[in-house]
Amino acid sequence: MPRADREFVLKSVIENVLAMKENEDFLGEPAEYFIVPWVLVFRRENGHLSLSLKCLLDDEKAQIAPNWAIKAEVELAVKSANGATAKKKETFSFGSETPKNAYGFQILDWNSLQNKYAIDGKILVQANVSIKEMAGISKKDLRNFDDSKREWADAVVKVEGREFHVAKLLLATQSTYFQSMFFGKFEESEKAEIELSEIRADDFQNFLETLHGEPAIDDDTVEGVLHLADMYDTPTARQRSEEFLMKESEKSMKEKLRISTKYRLDSLIDQCLSRTHTIAEIRAVLPGNLEDLDHSVMAALFQKTLSHHAI
Repeated sequence: MPRADREFVLKSVIENVLAMKENEDFLGEPAEYFIVPWVLVFRRENGHLSLSLKCLLDDEKAQIAPNWAIKAEVELAVKSANGATAKKKETFSFGSETPKNAYGFQILDWNSLQNKYAIDGKILVQANVSIKEMAGISKKDLRNFDDSKREWADAVVKVEGREFHVAKLLLATQSTYFQSMFFGKFEESEKAEIELSEIRADDFQNFLETLHGEPAIDDDTVEGVLHLADMYDTPTARQRSEEFLMKESEKSMKEKLRISTKYRLDSLIDQCLSRTHTIAEIRAVLPGNLEDLDHSVMAALFQKTLSHHAI
């Protein structure tokens, strides 16, 4: 199974866009995704509307190495109330060696903006971001699994070169995968050091913290924890993730429905469907590709649509 995606959408409405002054930066509302603050920056320059994505990294919530780096595929778009859209996509590299950490395009010429996009003087600017690589940045750990825990650990799990000192019995009681690995008839059961591939070290840290009762699950970490809970058949991590999504998460209903169908979270699916009533709400939760939606969920949404047409 591929690793959980690190994706987010950042939006900002520009009011009275035609009154923007030449070469003056305007900022949208900053938002934090994957422990990194981001903001959209827009300006009028050389007869165009320019749009950039800026990284505002600090050390308040993150542990940051001197040579930190983020590689992301970014699609920047301008949208009008009448449906007109202008967009460009490119891969950007943010990091300690790129001080400005803001990249973008001259995305739309000013005449087109005036004549086609600025309905009531207002436009929506948007960044669709998919983080491909992130190095030197991690959230501050809630619990250590480093060499200082060697005394109570009887195994070392290596992920992306990072060592996690763990207790076999604790993992085995939580996960059928680790039960088989540590106590089954596999050669790994005889080893004191195991290497796991195709997962991220920070996801495994959050996963272990969750199993040890730490409040490691939030909107940035929940899908990574769910991904490992699914891979390693870990009901406790799965249940805590679903409870967070149902009771505390600020993710959109569309995101919750996507995650719930991907990981088969039945209670969350039922909650999403119970809170989706109007035609507009149904449209809002539909993915861009309808084939990505579970057939039973699609049937339920279709039935809701039919009930509206029958009224």
